[in-house]
Amino acid sequence: MTSLLLVLAITVQGADRWASTVMALAPATHVRVSSAAGAVEGDVEAIVIDHIALRVGNNIARVSRDRIVRIEERTANASRWKRAGLGFVVGLGLGAATYALSCGHHCMAEEVVLYTGPGELIGAVVGAALPTTRWRTVYAK
Repeated sequence: MTSLLLVLAITVQGADRWASTVMALAPATHVRVSSAAGAVEGDVEAIVIDHIALRVGNNIARVSRDRIVRIEERTANASRWKRAGLGFVVGLGLGAATYALSCGHHCMAEEVVLYTGPGELIGAVVGAALPTTRWRTVYAK
């Protein structure tokens, strides 16, 4: 009797977690659904009690709830401007370090601009090109 109540409690808890997290996802939210067969990435089309339907290109992929291991939502992590600024600072530091190592004992402050300029530009471009999204786990078994 006790084991039956424990199984029932775990089942109800799993249903509550599905209802409170997964069913609360808005339509068109970009998610990644992982199952034993692999992962499917797409936009939420519909969520019902026993499966989730995703729009993947022009197709609809349905994944049964009992096969789902994890559902992750794509969220914005940082702006491109922040990443470009970080890349600029890293490029500035690397350019200054390169100049300090290569100039020996005859360093001139004006020449440091020649070394840091390309590093700043490359760092800002690379920083802006980095992905600005991350995956947040919404549901896991």
